[in-house]
Amino acid sequence: MMNSPLVYLLGWPGVGKLSVARTMARRTGWRVVDNHLINDPIFHVVGADGVTPLPDGTRPLVRRVRAAVFEAMTSVAPAHLGYIMTNMLVESENDRLIFSQVEEIARHRNAVFLPVLLTCEEHELRRRIITPERAERLKARSVEVLDHYLTQHTLLVPDHPDLLTLDTTHLSAEQAAHGVLAHLTASAADSAPTRPVEPSAPAG
Repeated sequence: MMNSPLVYLLGWPGVGKLSVARTMARRTGWRVVDNHLINDPIFHVVGADGVTPLPDGTRPLVRRVRAAVFEAMTSVAPAHLGYIMTNMLVESENDRLIFSQVEEIARHRNAVFLPVLLTCEEHELRRRIITPERAERLKARSVEVLDHYLTQHTLLVPDHPDLLTLDTTHLSAEQAAHGVLAHLTASAADSAPTRPVEPSAPAG
């Protein structure tokens, strides 16, 4: 029996990961586990502002929060819950490990796993990165931070047969969410053609 899906939205800051995740959640009742749900308890305590560099020692503490969240999803969360996760992963041993851990969560939960790489043209990223609403979740919100990511790192492109790449430059969150859900439905039909994937019940 196939349980509710785990969708993993990946991409640079500003591609719309959280907006798309929230739109999908409203349509399906699945739970959003975005990277700032994990990051922000530590970011808030250390005074992160999305512009200045993080204090030394921040990242190891974030890893401990992530480990606890991943364990809860693997060992505690009911099987009927669906998830939409978000992250920015780059080509590194650590980030490849994070991707593998998320894939393993889906496997343990017997869930359809769909990685989604959201892309966006650079000029649009630069416009989005400085919008005031990004401060709400302590997100990166300066062109200088974006330039650092774009010039010093290579975005991780997962090697997965069901990977969906979606350019959000000219898409609304609603349009992007529709594209992801349509792809997910097609992938689920291929793996279990006699039982279509249905949204889980919205949280009460």
